[in-house]
Amino acid sequence: MHMKWTLHFGRIKTEKPRTLKESLVLFVLVCWLIPIVIFLIFSIFAYRKAYIVKNERLIQNTVENTANLISDRIDEDIRLIQKPSYDKEWEKSWKSTRKSVMPEKEFITLVKESLRGKYYGDKKFDMYAFYMEGEDIPQCYSSRKGSLYNDYMNQVDPEISDMRKADNNYIQMKVIHNRLYMLRNLYTVSDYTKFGTLVVEINTDELFDKLLMEHPENVAILIGSPDNILFKDDYNMLENSYEYQLYGGMVETLKNTESPYSRTQNGMYIGYSYQMKCDLYPLSILYLAKKSDVFASLYQMYGILCVFVFLLIPFILLSIRFLRIQVETPVDKLVELSKSISGGNIGTTRKDIMPNQEMQYLMSSMNEMSTQLDTLFNSAYNEKLLRKDAQIMALQAQINPHFLNNTLEAMNWQARMENDVTVSRMIEALSTVLDHSMNRDNQRTVYLSEELRCVDAYLYIMSMRFGQRLQIEREIDDSLLWIYVPQLILQPIIENAILHGIERVKSGVITIKVHHDESRTFLDVINTGKELTTEKIRQIQAILKDENKIPDGSGKHTSIGIRNVNSRIKLMYGEAYGLELSLLEDKRFLSRITIPYQSE
Repeated sequence: MHMKWTLHFGRIKTEKPRTLKESLVLFVLVCWLIPIVIFLIFSIFAYRKAYIVKNERLIQNTVENTANLISDRIDEDIRLIQKPSYDKEWEKSWKSTRKSVMPEKEFITLVKESLRGKYYGDKKFDMYAFYMEGEDIPQCYSSRKGSLYNDYMNQVDPEISDMRKADNNYIQMKVIHNRLYMLRNLYTVSDYTKFGTLVVEINTDELFDKLLMEHPENVAILIGSPDNILFKDDYNMLENSYEYQLYGGMVETLKNTESPYSRTQNGMYIGYSYQMKCDLYPLSILYLAKKSDVFASLYQMYGILCVFVFLLIPFILLSIRFLRIQVETPVDKLVELSKSISGGNIGTTRKDIMPNQEMQYLMSSMNEMSTQLDTLFNSAYNEKLLRKDAQIMALQAQINPHFLNNTLEAMNWQARMENDVTVSRMIEALSTVLDHSMNRDNQRTVYLSEELRCVDAYLYIMSMRFGQRLQIEREIDDSLLWIYVPQLILQPIIENAILHGIERVKSGVITIKVHHDESRTFLDVINTGKELTTEKIRQIQAILKDENKIPDGSGKHTSIGIRNVNSRIKLMYGEAYGLELSLLEDKRFLSRITIPYQSE
């Protein structure tokens, strides 16, 4: 039996590993129950957070839209109340009364008829009253709902007395016994002389009609001061009620916050507030909602998850039993066979019937392994010897280029000793090319100046071969010498230009041009040579894309080289870059390498 060894206070002791049954139970708990519990907890919190954020945002938008709707309705009521001020008929009649041209009774009759036409038939208003300047009681009073005049004088008139005496013509609002009253002092347009006061009661049913709230009965309006609060339903006015205290808490929260939105929470209720600044009045919307209504879907999800967890327990128990029958028992039989083989009884087999195909396959494999164990050991040993030989050959292949380079250094030293400058320079050039090709530091990119140094060494060697037949021209932007380029991308292109261009003519010119635009750097190699047909150009371009297009013969090496250059550039920089081949005028052939421009 395999044992686990640990160090315990300087003494070595063994720990017996878990049984398969214990491991299976632990596996089910760790890989099933714990992940499911973690997933459920994460899902609950994630869904809860997303649900709350979404629901809060929805309620805030609804409250804001409600505020805009009620504000529009109040603005419309204000516009209708302001209209008599701009009706010069009242002003002219009142001036005539002051001059004793028109009896005061006739002026009052005119106002009554005007008010009846403007407000009595409009459902936005429940009551209106008109006070002449200097009078303590209204000369005109009418109510659509049959409110008694005495009730008005006892409950409303004392509350608005100071408002009537104020020296301004602004719209003033007052909530009295959960009824909204608007008051405006009337002044002449010409000389700004006060001649009366108009009081109207707003129809709260119309004001709160068709609100977007799920429970519009829980909406309240705060206009101006904290005591100027208007409820949709009268039951919210009970000052001793729990709900009324919550509204008071929302009003206090509005005082201490500069944000248009505020949220309060107390017990089973959540309060949402939105305050907006209108031109003529401050307006706040208060909305009181029960948590059970706001989070109904969330509570429903909690219930579903609890049922899911309760139903999950039998499935876990069934999973443990299934794993015991399908895995634990067959593995025990395989362990017994393995112990027999490891004890030296090679060739031992068992005829047990396994509960599934996989375990049956393992049992068959164990039986075959028992009879073929010696052969497998020998094969493994021989394969290890061959692998060692391959490693030695690979090491030799790596040593040879270094040996060649060191030998060239020795030959160069000997040529210098004998003052053979030409041979020495050729050896130095060849050594430079080999050293650059070996890439000792395993670099992907080098400076352009280093790549050009290798090219110069290669061209020097070629100039010794071709003599005057080969002419080199350079047009290189010195500001680009510091940029990084992939190693060994110019030498294969120049080699291809010499093979397919210079070798086939008496003399030729190779031009190396390095330049750039705003986003790309171009490395151009232009060579003269025999004129190429369009078909030949297509064949050369096909080499860059398809390895099967590479021809056999003397040009195969350079064809592989230019295809390698194109593939490396595309792998490093993307499909937008690479090598392009094209025919220019005067039998010249252009090989253009395009890479990204590297700004300083």
